[in-house]
Amino acid sequence: SPSNRFLFNGDICDRGENAVEIWALLFAFMSLWPESVYIHRGNHEDRLLNMDYHCGGFYEEVLRKYGRQGTGQMIYEKF
Repeated sequence: SPSNRFLFNGDICDRGENAVEIWALLFAFMSLWPESVYIHRGNHEDRLLNMDYHCGGFYEEVLRKYGRQGTGQMIYEKF
């Protein structure tokens, strides 16, 4: 909100089975209040790390939820 500022210190991609939903919520907040939400990228937001299942498996989560072709790949690229 305009009266509160929020800082997220990275590693959002390794928050378990709901990392996609957490990112979607953060993007929604950023769209509503761009001056109030700050995200610092952590090492798990790196492409190589989030493709590793042992480091959160964000890449696999996106493809499992949205498909390996087309939509899933497009959503992953936007993240």
